[in-house]
Amino acid sequence: AIVASLGSDAIISCLMSHPAKKVKFFKYIKEGLLKEIQITDSKYRLINNQELAIQKVSSDDFGIYVCQSENIENKNLQLLFDSSDPDSFYLVVSPQNKLNLSYYDSKNVTCKTYGDNAKLEWLVERESNGLLKLIPVAFEKVAMQSSQTEQGNTEKIWTLMLTRVTKDDAGNYVCKGSIDKRVGFKDLKVFVNGPVIPQIKEFKSVMARVSTKVSLTCKVNGIPSPSVEFYKDDNKIITGGQYTIMSKKLVINKVRYPEDDGIYKCVIKNMFGKAVADATLSVIVLPTIDKSEKYVLVPHA
Repeated sequence: AIVASLGSDAIISCLMSHPAKKVKFFKYIKEGLLKEIQITDSKYRLINNQELAIQKVSSDDFGIYVCQSENIENKNLQLLFDSSDPDSFYLVVSPQNKLNLSYYDSKNVTCKTYGDNAKLEWLVERESNGLLKLIPVAFEKVAMQSSQTEQGNTEKIWTLMLTRVTKDDAGNYVCKGSIDKRVGFKDLKVFVNGPVIPQIKEFKSVMARVSTKVSLTCKVNGIPSPSVEFYKDDNKIITGGQYTIMSKKLVINKVRYPEDDGIYKCVIKNMFGKAVADATLSVIVLPTIDKSEKYVLVPHA
């Protein structure tokens, strides 16, 4: 046992034998449930790949910790309970650890394990009566698939379907796996960015000579990403012939006068709003000499 005072630092050692190993630490949450310590968190540091340093111990840090080691003999095993037990299992979550989504994005997250008796479940952390609790994800947001591998093992995949996400879908998710009384899990943090009302950050006026190529760029911001349209004289511009539209840029392939001279509009919108900005294309017409005119030079008196 390790005794630490509130506010002090604590070190938990996990000395393992060779060959070269990879050590993970877990905290015992409740019966049968472990939570992996995220070393990337500023709260925790891994020293010499064998010791867990906990900085500024708080009451939340008190409890039972579990150390798990991997070496070249079992490097593919994750959340392994007993490497000598053929019924041991592991969980693989893809993508791992963290998922960044924009408002109304869609993404499937898979949790995979092996074993005839293995069970999988997706949980999400939600507040209830002032407390954070892990509750099962709604049935319509998950799907189970089971198949046999070439080696004859039973592969089970439990898919979390995040569809047209909103802020309500953000949070901490857990894939929980179990065989009999053995339980393990993988964490997934889901971040949802937005929504952001569309804004036009820049749409500059430009000058161009006749017969040259010129572009008008509409720099925008918004979540979900807004659609961009260009107009001249209230007529929508489409790609073809004289014009090429590339994402947020209008390219005029061969400037004409007076047809292309004038004011252009950039119109952007998503489901949360709309924005409009104007820019002027000033076409430069160089003076020309009419070769049909005849000129007579008169000597100076």
